[in-house]
Amino acid sequence: MKPLTVIMFIVIFTWPISVILFALVRTYVPPENLTKVSLYMSWIFFFGVSSHYFVFFIFSKDYKQAFLRQLSCLPCGKKSSTVPVITMAITKSSSLAKKKSAPPPTNF
Repeated sequence: MKPLTVIMFIVIFTWPISVILFALVRTYVPPENLTKVSLYMSWIFFFGVSSHYFVFFIFSKDYKQAFLRQLSCLPCGKKSSTVPVITMAITKSSSLAKKKSAPPPTNF
């Protein structure tokens, strides 16, 4: 229940704050600076949206293992530099080597 509570608090605090700040920015910032200021203000919104990943990574062992497996495909996430290789050896068994080849089929 702890991760859900943390996520709930993050969402409850980031959404209203970002909406209020965007309203204030649109009201008081001059139009020529509106784009730049809005881009800087969007980080609060992005934090609220993307925090679930990190909260589950910190609080849940199952999610942490799944995320680490997911990130292991990246070069920075690999623990070893070995690549699994599947090899197949073709050998003749002794019973097949002793048998003579079958005669070719005849056409009737």
